[in-house]
Amino acid sequence: GYGESLLPMSHLITGEVLPYGARRGVPTVVYLSTALDDDKCGEYEEKVFEDERVGVASRFFNCLRISLDRIVSKEIRSQLRADRGPSILLLDAEGKTLGKKQGWGTSSEQLYRYMQRAMKRHYKIDLAKLLKKEGDLLTKIDEVYWEIEDLKYDIGLLEERKESKSAQRQIAKLQGEMEELEKKLEEVKAEEKAFLDSFATEGRPADN
Repeated sequence: GYGESLLPMSHLITGEVLPYGARRGVPTVVYLSTALDDDKCGEYEEKVFEDERVGVASRFFNCLRISLDRIVSKEIRSQLRADRGPSILLLDAEGKTLGKKQGWGTSSEQLYRYMQRAMKRHYKIDLAKLLKKEGDLLTKIDEVYWEIEDLKYDIGLLEERKESKSAQRQIAKLQGEMEELEKKLEEVKAEEKAFLDSFATEGRPADN
C-alpha cells in the first residue's frame, strides 16, 4: 500500500480483495519500480520485460507493479531499499517470498531463469514445457485471427461491386466462412484460458 504502514508482501495475494487481474493459486512477480531517472527506467524495463519468453511466462504469474516513488513514508522506502533502484520479487501462491532481484543490472535472461528455477523447485513444473504449450495455443489464436482479417479484407473488396450477383454470392460464401472461423477463434481462446486456469488450480507448491 501507499499509506504509513507496511503490510507484508503476501497481503497482495492473500488479502480479501486482490489487485485487479490477479488470480489466486499462482505465483506472483512484484515489480518495485522507480522512475526518478526516466531514461534509465525506460532502458531497464525494455531490457527486463520486453523479452518474448518473459512475456509468455508472465501468463503463469500474477504480475504486479508498485511505485517506490509514490511511497511517502521514508521508513517504508528504507525497508524496501528504494535507494538501490528497482526490485523484482517472486512470491509463491501463498505469498511467501521466494527471492529478490535488486538493482539496475537485472536482465530478461536473469528474470526468466529466476522464474524457471522457482517454478521447478516449488511447483515441480518445467516452465519451458508450459511455454511450449502456451506458445502453440497463442500461435493458433494468431493464425485464426489473421484468417478472419483476410476474409474481412476480401469481403470489403467485393462490397465495392456488390451490385453484381456474382459478388453477392461470393460475399455470402465468405461471410459463412468467417462465421465458422469466429467460432473456431472463440474455441481456441477458451482452450487457452482453460489451460491457464488448470495451472492455477493444479499448480501447487512442492512438499518440503
